[in-house]
Amino acid sequence: GMYSKYYSRGLTYYAMQEYDKAISDFDKAIELKSDYAEAYRDLGKAYLGIGDKTKANEAFETAISLFEEQGNEYAAGQVKELLSEL
Repeated sequence: GMYSKYYSRGLTYYAMQEYDKAISDFDKAIELKSDYAEAYRDLGKAYLGIGDKTKANEAFETAISLFEEQGNEYAAGQVKELLSEL
């Protein structure tokens, strides 16, 4: 779906350190797929890129909840590590 296209482009922007554009694309992906745990995780990382720890924290918390609901304990654990470094 379109959500994965926005997500992929967001990852590209993130890799280029174009954090504002990455945030915009991750937000669009989440609008289209509200339980998109990976997009929330990477949204949090992009917010860290611009120094917004509050919004990073919110995105990471949501990602952890979604990953746990989806039975992905490994990914949830990875995000918990990111959260503990804030």
